[in-house]
Amino acid sequence: MCFLHLIPLTVSAQYITPGNHLTLSFEDLVSMSDGAVLQDGDIFLVNSDLIISATDKLVISEESYIRVAAGKRIEILGQFISDPNYGTVTFTAQDTLSVANNFRGFRFDNAEPSLFRNTTVKYSGGIQLLGTFVEFNQCVIRNNGTSNTSSAITFSNTSPIIRHCDFIENLQSAIGSAANVQGSPIIQHNRFIHNVTNNTNRPQINLGPGVPSDTLRIENNYIEGNFSLSGGIAVATLTGGTIVASIRNNTITNNRYGYTQVGNNISSIIEGNQFIDNNLETNPLSGGSGINFFGSNTTNVSIVRNNLITGNLWGITIQGNAQPSFGTEQSPGGNVIFQNGNSGETYALYNNTPQSIQAVGNYWGDNSEAFAESVIFHKPDDSSLGTVSYLPIKTLNPVFNSFGFLATDNTFLNEDIWGEIDEDNATISISVPGNIQSLRPFADIDLGIEITPALSQAYDFSDPIEFALSVPHENEPRVWTIQVTQVRNVWLQFVHKSADPELEFIDVYVDGNLFLESFEFRMATEMMHISGSSNLIIEVTKAGDSEVIASKDVPFNGSLVFHGVLEPDHFLTNPEGFNTNASLSFFMHEIPLVEWVPIVNIFHAATDLPNIAFVNPNFNNGNSFFHTSYSITNDMFTFLGPEEDFFYLETRDQDTHEVIARFKLIFDDLPDVFVLYVSGFQNPGDNQNGAPLNVFAIDFDGNIMELLNVTHTDTNPELPVSFLLRQNYPNPFNPTTVISFDLPEASHVRLSVYTITGQLVRVVKNESLNSGTHTISFDATALSSGMYLYHLQADEHTQTKKMLLVR
Repeated sequence: MCFLHLIPLTVSAQYITPGNHLTLSFEDLVSMSDGAVLQDGDIFLVNSDLIISATDKLVISEESYIRVAAGKRIEILGQFISDPNYGTVTFTAQDTLSVANNFRGFRFDNAEPSLFRNTTVKYSGGIQLLGTFVEFNQCVIRNNGTSNTSSAITFSNTSPIIRHCDFIENLQSAIGSAANVQGSPIIQHNRFIHNVTNNTNRPQINLGPGVPSDTLRIENNYIEGNFSLSGGIAVATLTGGTIVASIRNNTITNNRYGYTQVGNNISSIIEGNQFIDNNLETNPLSGGSGINFFGSNTTNVSIVRNNLITGNLWGITIQGNAQPSFGTEQSPGGNVIFQNGNSGETYALYNNTPQSIQAVGNYWGDNSEAFAESVIFHKPDDSSLGTVSYLPIKTLNPVFNSFGFLATDNTFLNEDIWGEIDEDNATISISVPGNIQSLRPFADIDLGIEITPALSQAYDFSDPIEFALSVPHENEPRVWTIQVTQVRNVWLQFVHKSADPELEFIDVYVDGNLFLESFEFRMATEMMHISGSSNLIIEVTKAGDSEVIASKDVPFNGSLVFHGVLEPDHFLTNPEGFNTNASLSFFMHEIPLVEWVPIVNIFHAATDLPNIAFVNPNFNNGNSFFHTSYSITNDMFTFLGPEEDFFYLETRDQDTHEVIARFKLIFDDLPDVFVLYVSGFQNPGDNQNGAPLNVFAIDFDGNIMELLNVTHTDTNPELPVSFLLRQNYPNPFNPTTVISFDLPEASHVRLSVYTITGQLVRVVKNESLNSGTHTISFDATALSSGMYLYHLQADEHTQTKKMLLVR
């Protein structure tokens, strides 16, 4: 226990701030209040009534602990902000051992809008709001008495906002308003635990008339009682006025009653709530209703939908002339009402009025219409009462509407995954990419059905798991078996290197589903996350055709290259005798051990070329490091030479070993990890006039760079002015950007924009241009946000870059 130093001081009965439009902290009050406010270490002591004048503001922005003397009150006429940058603010009594020594609490009297955030108020006389808007957020209101108010928070002629707060063991109601004043509060996402500790005839939330043009909202709260005379929620117009109320998604349990709506001119929507075990009042004539309506005329109305009502002495009671609606044929109720009763009888709905009540489409504890009649008390039981129209009823069956795994609950999933339900055999089959040893499931089941085990934790689905579904009217649950299959989950880059003119555009399928449409020759995707069956079959067709011309089972992360020709007899044969039929080749990638070490693969996709050599003229006496042949990729090669070194990629005659073509590779111009793709034809004229030979460097983001062909230059030349595609500017952009490029000679230019997966979006330019630098504006007004590729082809030269559209 903390014992405070007692500082004997004579102070006035109250301290009023100067009223000079001051913004004050508690440190300021210590220095200017002449002992009304003191500081003892980290604690502030309020020894007198403290009044914040109408033009002044009290701001608490740091973690603070304030102890107020017995019977003293903090009154706000100006403005009050308790919102610490870190930690909490606590207001409590100086002596918490006796209720008589509580401080008197807070009074806001027609003050400026104020705020309690991350603030605790305890051992006070409550918080009184008179004509003052106050927001409470993430606060704790506990152990408060009623020396200042009739509730822990009492309001009149204002509509406070109360969210994410805890109300615990307060002497009377947690929140209340007077019977003859207006206010439509917003009460959302709070917990009310064991309030009304004096066990008087009060609910934990006790509200009077609302603002006629506004809706009173009590939503998403948990309200747990502990005392036989204390109810859950009450709204009433006993002295006049009107109420429009939204009572949604609350759990109200273990009170004298759940919800009561008393008086006239009340209209409410009661939806999605759970009224459970509100039976602490053992006398059924004095309480115990899950929901109760009492009005002297028919203006006490409500739309009651999709609530769970169970374990109460009465399910629903209607008195006087109130006329709520529990469902119509056009709008079924969807309420689940079962096991409510007293004195050995079950009472799902008791219509103790002469009014006809609509209650279509509810579950009454059994799938039998006769059972529904037996638990509804109305005209057939007493001719003076109105009829309850309840047919057709809602039935409950132990089945899943859906079962799966949500991406929000399983972070490795990119999207929600749903299972296939076999209701006859009570099984669910579901395929999941990635780890299935720790999955948190989600299930959609009808209100009122219980599931075991709970869905609130993760399970290992390596072996089938059983879940049992129970409905109230059946003794035995139905057991369902969930079978989860782990599917292939890979990162894959797709590259199109077939120079066959008939295959300029292809379609790519993954496990029979179209994945890339009209994918163009010499295009590459970025590394994409792909999920599929355990085989993950990739298939290729001509664009718009259904006949598969190449397929591959992809086992791991890597690159998949489409190459070859559709009819080899119509093309030159490969000099080394390799099969040049259209096909798919897969190879895995390695990761560099350090970022600055360039690593390269080479893939040979030119059907009429012999092998390819990798040469550094300044190293190894200019001899080749290795050779690779058509459709074969070399092992990853790590470049460890000086930074200024360059290499040649050479194609050589198989017999004479003379150089056919040479492409210069300068590592400073390239990313750390990439693949060199050799494609096209050495002799286009003898190969259906297909694309000429060229070499492209492609990284794993799908960026494409054309290598310089130096076949007819000296082996150690300086770089000439060359073809160059520049990065667009600005980038990111919205909605226009500029694309520029250099042409060393006059060329026919085609500038195209693609999606990141290679689908053509627009041809921006398609015409002959003179040599020089060209600038083109691109307008993406009609496109959605995302990454795009822009691809430039100038005669035999091509290059691709990325650009980002951000809306």
